Amino acid sequence: MTGATDSVAVTCLYNLTARSDMCKAMAQSLVVLEQAVRACSGCLGTTLLTDIGDATLFVFIEHWRTQEDREAAGAVLGKSLFAPIVAAAITPPSKRLLARPST
Repeated sequence: MTGATDSVAVTCLYNLTARSDMCKAMAQSLVVLEQAVRACSGCLGTTLLTDIGDATLFVFIEHWRTQEDREAAGAVLGKSLFAPIVAAAITPPSKRLLARPST
């Protein structure tokens, strides 16, 4: 992906829904993912949240120095890290790429 977000800070927000019997597995898998993402070059931090009223809903937020850093990390992390998350989820996560608006 190229464009306006290539050389600016990028936030990636994922909304995930776990199967009701897989909430604990989803949480544990996301903590493992969070640790791996934080170790990647260009990662400015992560946030993992769950909905107070619905334990099946998770939000995973990644903050990156650039979109290039995010893409490079995706290639390094590998698909096996995501397999337990996919197994615990009802549907694939929704994803939004966000950047601070230009002023």
